[in-house]
Amino acid sequence: MSRTASGPRNSDLAALHRIEPPVSSALILVCEKCGRRLDADSEKNPSRRLVSRLKKIAKKSFGRGEIRAVATSCMDVCPEGEVSIALVDLHSARAATRFFTAEVSDPDETAREILEILK
Repeated sequence: MSRTASGPRNSDLAALHRIEPPVSSALILVCEKCGRRLDADSEKNPSRRLVSRLKKIAKKSFGRGEIRAVATSCMDVCPEGEVSIALVDLHSARAATRFFTAEVSDPDETAREILEILK
């Protein structure tokens, strides 16, 4: 992509259309590969279970559309016996991203701890 002094040229962005984000407070990204390493059974995958609990608890605690939790591909953190988590705070002026690792033996408790960081 060629750039001008003020940034990308408009012609370089012709295929991009800016939209309003479907979430207003934060994105929570949970590495699915970490969970697969811990339990190959997709129904017992700790990452998927954590994402499910995050969605449910966040909706009750923050309201619909405030926080989005999603399983993502590998973030190249790869902790032993834990899952990688990235929190993208959209209220921050620079959309600060923080990375964590967590043991997910109790998805409800882990979800509550993660969401407490965002309060």
